[in-house]
Amino acid sequence: MVRLIVFLPFLTPLCWIPKIQTMQLEEERMMASLTQDELARIQIVMRAIAPIPLLSNLALIICVLLIKSRRTSIGYMQLSLAIMDILCSIGFSIGNVIVPNIPLCTVVGVFMQFCLHASSTWSLLCCVYCFLTIQYNSKVAESHWISYHLYGWGVPTIFTVAMFVCQAVLRRGNVIGDATFECWIAPQYADLRVALLYPILWIHFLIIGILYISIFKMINKATSEIASSTAYGSAMSISYKGGGGGGGGSRSLFNSNDHVGVLVSEENLATSSLIQVNGTKTPPPATTTATTGASRPVSYSNFTKAASTMGSETELDTCSNKLPKMPPIPPTIPLPPPPPPPPVPLQPKKGGKAVEAKLQSSSRKLIAKTCIVAFGFVISWTPATAARIMGLIPGVQIPFWLSMTMGIGFATQGIWNAGAFFIAFFWDQIVN
Repeated sequence: MVRLIVFLPFLTPLCWIPKIQTMQLEEERMMASLTQDELARIQIVMRAIAPIPLLSNLALIICVLLIKSRRTSIGYMQLSLAIMDILCSIGFSIGNVIVPNIPLCTVVGVFMQFCLHASSTWSLLCCVYCFLTIQYNSKVAESHWISYHLYGWGVPTIFTVAMFVCQAVLRRGNVIGDATFECWIAPQYADLRVALLYPILWIHFLIIGILYISIFKMINKATSEIASSTAYGSAMSISYKGGGGGGGGSRSLFNSNDHVGVLVSEENLATSSLIQVNGTKTPPPATTTATTGASRPVSYSNFTKAASTMGSETELDTCSNKLPKMPPIPPTIPLPPPPPPPPVPLQPKKGGKAVEAKLQSSSRKLIAKTCIVAFGFVISWTPATAARIMGLIPGVQIPFWLSMTMGIGFATQGIWNAGAFFIAFFWDQIVN
């Protein structure tokens, strides 16, 4: 993606040389369609709007420089874009009143060409950075930092130098002059206004739209996955807790009161068959029952202690008739292996609900920012593109309302970046 963007300027013609040198110039027809009074009214409106982008972008710069959380890579990219928008707004505020001062008009025209392109390139690069961060991670996005600056400042430089290359090739006079609303490309190079700005401008806008749609899809996909994981994990947990013989609550497989050993209940002994002792089958041993009815094993400690003090086998046989008849020592009954533990239910990811809510908020924020950027681009550059192209068609006169819309678009072109920035900055307060 980054490599494709780097080669975009070379896909756009640096210079459009018309074969018909006698074509009617766009600026002459526009000036003929606008009276001095109409032009003055448009310039008044433009200068009335100019403080808005100036102040909003200045506030953006202050926020990035003073607020630590905003001093990030994307913050500095937006700062670069804000500086370009401020310079463009100053150029449109000055207008064409400095045209008689050729050196000053030339300097302003060069800055206008550079800043218009830089504003477009940095708008695209901010979107590319966000796309790489979401698609991969921030390290991948920041690994292209040098490429961002090469493209962000290199493309404007190429198109600015291209103006003077075309001036040397076409030889129509000074390439910088009166562009109706500002000092920019002169009337005798009206075709260069379209060739050296609007194609790359609309290519950038198209890529920005594609990237925003891709980012939106990725956020929605992540939100859906987290929501599905949370819902499935909750259902599994409820199912596990509700099972187990109708107990109604979660139970452990092995209770702390369960005793595993030689303790055999009276009921188990009664239902069991003969017990294997030393290779012979003997009846089950007797048990004593407490008043509570619970079964417990007979104690043979006294018997074993007496037997251990006996001498020979004969003495034991002689004395055995004097001892009370005691049942044989019961063996340890082998227990079956315990069943495998139940499967651990899939638990929802820790903080899954919070992450899902955050992603949904980010998705809505992205929609708001995308709408602002798209609406702003259409308002700022669609009338200008239409008017510049109409000006190149012989016999077509540009209406006053289109010229007024074009002037308003130029004046507002620096508002949208700052507007998207502050929408994101105050998003939580706006939503709440």
